Amino acid sequence: AEQESGFRAREAATVRAVARAPRSVVALGGGAVTTRAVRHWVRRTGHLVWLRGPADLCASRAPPGRPLLGADPQRRMAELAAARDPLYARLADAVIDVAGLTAAQVADQCAAAVRSLEAQRAWR
Repeated sequence: AEQESGFRAREAATVRAVARAPRSVVALGGGAVTTRAVRHWVRRTGHLVWLRGPADLCASRAPPGRPLLGADPQRRMAELAAARDPLYARLADAVIDVAGLTAAQVADQCAAAVRSLEAQRAWR
């Protein structure tokens, strides 16, 4: 099985390639922002919309067998959130709290956030 470092390197290369493409929407994995190169390309070329949810909700939505979650997904998700949330708080251009929202509502809020961010960019 591939180690996390190998996965993160491939992920960063993919983000770099996509960042050079015109106007794309990219759904990053939760740990993507732990890689400096990913943070660089996201800040340089796009907007980061943080879909924030409580650890128990995120754990319940994660498919079984995720390598980083181990035997206790809820506990591990809380640990990962504690490490990642400060990065997201610093990088996010918009935050959407997903608890209690349907997928369609989250998508609508994402679209509205990106429209707002693009309008702000147009005025710079």
